[in-house]
Amino acid sequence: MQSIDLSRSSFGCARISRTGLAVFFATLLVAGNAAAQKPEDPQRPAPTKTAPEMPEHIGAPTSLRDLLQEAEQKNPQIAASFHAWQASRYVPKEASALPETQLSVQQFSVGSPRPFAGYSNSDFAYIGFGASQDIPYPGKRALRSRVAEQESESMEAQTDSVRRTVAGNLKMVYFQLAYIQQTLGILQKSDELLNQVEQAAEARYRVGQGNQQDVLKAQLQHTKILQEVAHHHQEEGLLEAQIKQLLGRSQESPDIVAETLTVRTLPYAASDLLQHAREQNPDIRSKQASIRQQETQVELAHSVLSEVQQQYVRAKTAEERLKIYSDGLVPQSEATFRSALSAYQSNRQDFQSLLSSFLDVLNLDLEYRSELVEHESALAELERLTGLEVQ
Repeated sequence: MQSIDLSRSSFGCARISRTGLAVFFATLLVAGNAAAQKPEDPQRPAPTKTAPEMPEHIGAPTSLRDLLQEAEQKNPQIAASFHAWQASRYVPKEASALPETQLSVQQFSVGSPRPFAGYSNSDFAYIGFGASQDIPYPGKRALRSRVAEQESESMEAQTDSVRRTVAGNLKMVYFQLAYIQQTLGILQKSDELLNQVEQAAEARYRVGQGNQQDVLKAQLQHTKILQEVAHHHQEEGLLEAQIKQLLGRSQESPDIVAETLTVRTLPYAASDLLQHAREQNPDIRSKQASIRQQETQVELAHSVLSEVQQQYVRAKTAEERLKIYSDGLVPQSEATFRSALSAYQSNRQDFQSLLSSFLDVLNLDLEYRSELVEHESALAELERLTGLEVQ
């Protein structure tokens, strides 16, 4: 399966980009020069940079269902596999037929090498017509037909396998694209919250209750968010290119906007999924048609069933984590930030605690989105392995 790793950005860790360092030290240098030229005025806060607007996606979102239908019709791998299977359906009939009848014409001329010479005036000239037919050993044609039918069944299962593989790859990339596009909105929201933090720091600085370092830290965090936005746009372009390739679209075609991801509930027990995998998995059926009653079939079935069990555990674990995020961690972090901002504005809390609560809100929201992609990817794998569709 094709995939692109989703890095969970942690804005609160000690990792600082070169861009962030450059902006930070440049800001300190400018502030230091200004301080050297003029005594620090507690009524004049450090100048803040205007945050550039983050570009929004243009166009209506395209559902995953629509893209899957398009892939069914236009994906080159699916089309090639389908046509090969269709051609194989005519082979059993040809294999069961008798070999072609051989027709022959013989002629003997008299008195001249020309064809039919002496035919009208000599008893020795003649023209002969003949036919011959090979008769295979009894049962051989029926055996050939059965072999061809099994090969056709195997190719049908392989076609289904190709279709499911393409659909699975498309789902994976689509979920990752949705993650990237949704987290761009989270970064936009976080930048707006950061503006409130910066304004609060400036307000305290004006009345002499804060210091310029608090304002500079807020500006540095703003620069980190802008850097993360640029990285997200790069990932977005790569994911869209993969989707267009799977759909057989031109790379110059319009951008793809994914729908907002929502949590789907897995309604099947592990035993139900395993049973459907035994009956419907195309890879197992393909091997059954080509190497019946052999140990390879058993080994393959065990491998597929093991993967089904692993994906089931992965989906259920992610489902539990999502509930913890949505019902506990995310709302708690937002409430903590609002309380910290109010306390900071009232000079009852330091800036570092406020910044830490802001980073908790940002990181937990990003982690929730990443966990949602993990959950949906596991469901997509189960759909591929079992043939079931989770609504």
